Amino acid sequence: MDDVTAFGAAVLVAGVALSAALLTSKLSARVSVPGAALFLLAAAIASDIFSQLAVSIETVERVATVALIVILFDGGASIGRRRFAVAWIPIAWLGIAGTFAT
Repeated sequence: MDDVTAFGAAVLVAGVALSAALLTSKLSARVSVPGAALFLLAAAIASDIFSQLAVSIETVERVATVALIVILFDGGASIGRRRFAVAWIPIAWLGIAGTFAT
């Protein structure tokens, strides 16, 4: 019976995470914040409330890296040609300087 309980808990956590992802996606359509950033915020709040959700630092770094990639891709995909033509110099400057800074 222990395997069934563990599987049920995994399905519950996955369902809650997918529901939170859908909720943050809908919320991000109303505010100008990427859905991945809202999802990360929700995960940080949930981990503070529920101590059972604690994971290793390496896992947090990996999830944050993937979320950053998604956030940057989403921002780049939705910028449009006109706005990019105006902002390409600051984008390039931040990209190059940020790479060296990190």
